[in-house]
Amino acid sequence: MKTIAIMQPYFFPYRGYFELMQQADEFILLDTVNYMTRSFINRNTIELNKQPKYISLPIRQASQNRQINELAFSEKEYHAKKLIKQLQHAYHQAPNFDNTLEQVKNILAFPANDCVSFIEHSLQQLQITLGFSTPLLRVSNLDICTEQTGSDRIIEICKNRQATHYVNSIGGKFLYAPHDFATHKIELSFYQSPTLQNDSNHPPYSIIHDLMHAAQRCGRLI
Repeated sequence: MKTIAIMQPYFFPYRGYFELMQQADEFILLDTVNYMTRSFINRNTIELNKQPKYISLPIRQASQNRQINELAFSEKEYHAKKLIKQLQHAYHQAPNFDNTLEQVKNILAFPANDCVSFIEHSLQQLQITLGFSTPLLRVSNLDICTEQTGSDRIIEICKNRQATHYVNSIGGKFLYAPHDFATHKIELSFYQSPTLQNDSNHPPYSIIHDLMHAAQRCGRLI
């Protein structure tokens, strides 16, 4: 059985994103859908004074009419410095502050300005820290019809990768029906992160938050 997971490329995503990644033989970055404002393509949350605080890199000419793979950051170096200052202010007393801040700095220094290349590289580097290595692929690099939507798009990607099992986060339980996948001899399952924060007031914090509070740099958070 070959298992794949498919998610949009997220900016320093939360821990459950990496847990889902670890369930798969391949992790596919869905970069051929349109950008949505207030999404997690270029922002995420950290904790500041016990409250959620957004960190982000602005997108140049952001538009919901553009696909994610067409996006690039605006004045990335300048805004990366501001982000680092936010982390210093929020986590300077965290037990793993020095190691985590250094890693974030290295990731932010990656020379690519296009969002997908930057995020792909960041996910690869964070995988190393978390102790696993699931291969990453982009939908834009696969030979498939990109005009399909919903279950049809996911099934097409599964067929392209010769996957017999598709695992999605628990949030997709109301989007996909097992019988649609079974028709194509693909098993559908949903992963519930045991570490998902049960706080409806804000989304889960970025993996940066978990790394800051890890006992050691490669402390096997997952």
